[in-house]
Amino acid sequence: MPIDLDHLFRDMTRAAVGALASESRRARIAIAAVLEDQKAALAAIVAARLAGDIDDAEVKVQLQSERLAFRSGLAVARVAGKSAAQKAANAAFAVLVKALRAAAL
Repeated sequence: MPIDLDHLFRDMTRAAVGALASESRRARIAIAAVLEDQKAALAAIVAARLAGDIDDAEVKVQLQSERLAFRSGLAVARVAGKSAAQKAANAAFAVLVKALRAAAL
């Protein structure tokens, strides 16, 4: 099943923003910018997995790296504390993993 990447990234942004509901508008803008910066890398991971070029274990490794980059991007933007950045990263990447699992069916 194909994945609509634009829809996926909107959902990831919504999930991350929802995790930081108490943060300001600045946080929402920064989250969207950080995800936009990662869009090509995440799209490549999705494409590689759907093509069968990488397995679930490799997806997990690559997503962990991207999750760390996401948290770092939020920290650089100074939009959230460490715990809040972790929650936002977890929420966004949970959406991505769910979409990959659904597409693999």
